Amino acid sequence: MRTSRFLAALGGVVAAASLSACSLSAPKAEPVFHAPASPTPTASAESGEAAGAEAPATTGIRQVLKIAQLAGLAPLLVNAKGRTIYRFDGDSNDPPATACVEDCLKTWQPVLAPNGVEVDAGIEEDLVGTVERPDGNKQLTLNGWPMYYFHEDLSLGQTAGYGTGDAWFPMSPTGGRAEKVNDDPAPAKKPQVLRIAEVDGLSPRSW
Repeated sequence: MRTSRFLAALGGVVAAASLSACSLSAPKAEPVFHAPASPTPTASAESGEAAGAEAPATTGIRQVLKIAQLAGLAPLLVNAKGRTIYRFDGDSNDPPATACVEDCLKTWQPVLAPNGVEVDAGIEEDLVGTVERPDGNKQLTLNGWPMYYFHEDLSLGQTAGYGTGDAWFPMSPTGGRAEKVNDDPAPAKKPQVLRIAEVDGLSPRSW
């Protein structure tokens, strides 16, 4: 009986020691944190497009064509800021075609209208069109004639390119040349006085 009690007690001690060793060697579990799920992209109320979508191109300003009257010239075409618009006799209007390329473009800049065009009163909308340039840009035309700016027109209302090469002229509201005009009024003619001399003793008759 003593031997049985001793073995039972010894077994209890061994079991307790085993449990204590397990509790000391087992690592303590670390808390796990989960990041919140990303919200699903939604349409923006301000942009009107889904988040992450490519933004649409910004709407540009439309080209505006007006008629100006400058001293010494017939009515001519200008843009919204008053810059003179020219035409080139070397171009073609039927069909519309531009001959100003390469080095020519350093002096004469094509008038482009990628966002459309508005015309002032006095300009027929049906005469306004475009011609495709070699670089793919659309150049404005009037009655088939391509439009240009002169790079040396440094101030508004300037027409420094007039008559360059006897081929470049400001453009009229119909696409032709805006020619020079004489602003000076014609001098008044003096009335002619008819004098009738006395003939054979007869006095001149009053009519």
